[in-house]
Amino acid sequence: MSNKNIELFKKYECEFKSYLSYLEKSNLKSFYESFKDIRNEFLKYKSYYENETKDYRKNSEYLTIGKTSYEFIIPNKFIELMSKTKITNDEKKIINGSYIGSSFSWNLNTKLRKGENLKKEELFIKRILQGVINRNVISENYICKKYIHYDYIKEVFGINPSQLNDRELENQLDKHIGEIIEEKGFMSCSMTNNRVLSGECVLNVYVHSGTKAFVTNNVKETEIIFDCGTKYIFFKYNVNKNNSTRIALDVLVLRVKNE
Repeated sequence: MSNKNIELFKKYECEFKSYLSYLEKSNLKSFYESFKDIRNEFLKYKSYYENETKDYRKNSEYLTIGKTSYEFIIPNKFIELMSKTKITNDEKKIINGSYIGSSFSWNLNTKLRKGENLKKEELFIKRILQGVINRNVISENYICKKYIHYDYIKEVFGINPSQLNDRELENQLDKHIGEIIEEKGFMSCSMTNNRVLSGECVLNVYVHSGTKAFVTNNVKETEIIFDCGTKYIFFKYNVNKNNSTRIALDVLVLRVKNE
């Protein structure tokens, strides 16, 4: 691991301690315990990143759409991107204390997807997140992963995979190739090609340079967050009943140009 990235780890470890102190003394005490767990995960995965091997780099994937190449990043690259995120210390405290790795984020996104009214605190977090996302732009082409469940397929395409065999499922998915899907909540993905979360399905999310997104300091999931209202086009799928992840859907994020 390079000296630069070792210094970055030291920096973020100090910031975690600072956030914990801030949360403990502020009115955000309800988030203190969940955030403490995030820091523990950071320390746990720190050794993984420090022991990065050439094998991981060799197994990095490069995929193409037309003449454009997209890649899963290696762990050190995530640390580099994380360090370049344009975000204030107060925004970090609020997002890490209330959104990352918490049930609050699930509740907020559920409401956004259903079009329900948000409470003042939820509106506040939404605006903070959107401000950070709109301030940051991806400078290269990446592939991200988002593990999902059958409920997602049912909600988006009106298909219930649990009631279909592989051939029937493929026939149904064929009808939706080329469709544009809107994610009404914030969309979180993993930037590395390692399975941290679980689900019967996976979205392979192709992200073009110039796309607005927030590279978080959630190192366990190498998490990147896209704004609510993000649209992507469904262009490919793979169904394999022999895999624990039965369905893979490939989607391309439609870039929102800077104003």
